[in-house]
Amino acid sequence: MDFDDDDAGLAAMAAEYSAWAKACGENTGALLGNVDTQSAARDMDLIRAVVGEKKLDYLGFSYGTQLGATYAGLFPDRVGNMVLDGAVDPNLTADEASEQQAGGFELALRNYVKDCQGGANCPLKGDVEQGLRQVRDVLDRALTDPYPTQSNRRVTQTLTFYGIAVALYDQRSWPYLTQALDEVITQGTGDALLFLADFYNARQPDGTFEGNSAEGFRAVGCLDGRGTTDMAQMRADAAALEQAAPTVGRFFAYSGLVCADWPYPVVDQEFDLHAAGAPPIVVIGTTNDPATPYAWAQSLAKTLDSGLLVTYEGEGHTAYGRSNQCIVDAVDGFLVDGDVPKDGLHC
Repeated sequence: MDFDDDDAGLAAMAAEYSAWAKACGENTGALLGNVDTQSAARDMDLIRAVVGEKKLDYLGFSYGTQLGATYAGLFPDRVGNMVLDGAVDPNLTADEASEQQAGGFELALRNYVKDCQGGANCPLKGDVEQGLRQVRDVLDRALTDPYPTQSNRRVTQTLTFYGIAVALYDQRSWPYLTQALDEVITQGTGDALLFLADFYNARQPDGTFEGNSAEGFRAVGCLDGRGTTDMAQMRADAAALEQAAPTVGRFFAYSGLVCADWPYPVVDQEFDLHAAGAPPIVVIGTTNDPATPYAWAQSLAKTLDSGLLVTYEGEGHTAYGRSNQCIVDAVDGFLVDGDVPKDGLHC
């Protein structure tokens, strides 16, 4: 559902989030107050104990890096060979994370536009700034006049954003984004955008979803930390987001409303972010990662007493399994043989 950012639109957004939170609490019960990251990390330690391992060897991607770093903070003496790829920065507030993630997606989109315009059949004309303006026009039009498709569904502004954002997670998906933008710009229809958005949301053709990851992320996030609910501050933050990320910043604004009426409180942090006493922990950052900006990996590696940074110079979210042999060798050598890569390794 799309909302305008005027008073009426924000009130409707707040009401929608509040109703969702209430229903989630009613349908889930007390369990909902115990799905925070620290609880999950303790569950991982229970699994380690049950299978009879003295140390936990672990490879975590994206949010999985927050889970791994939390485990290291809680149980530094039980950390085995740990790799955290596409790192989340535990030092950031929820509002700071939203701002920096918006910048990450804006940068990734800028790089996509530049690449698109350097090839054949790109629907985005002019220079990079003009191309970004055309992408914003596509998003703006979807708010007031969602794009028709061959089905009975229309592509709203939110779905348009999802369709664009998902293609930025991997450079190999950029051709699909070019196809989708070409369709919507030249034909005014959104079938390709809808396909991409449904892929992002794991929506099936019959309207069901493969899982509940969106709901799960919200439930976990609302227990781990929350953004401000002060409307004046959120408006100021929204203006800053628009300036820092003119194309996509608005989609990261007013995030404080998401957890404003969550039925359970934020969980107190019970661990040291530095994970003092843990063995070497490998943190991997991708220089143009949209979802977890490279600066987050730099910060996590610096925060962890035993953290060391490996850098993949490229596009997309995370590195292992989708980058190059340099990253594969560094990770496999560490996880399998315990060979610690050089701190500062660039791949």
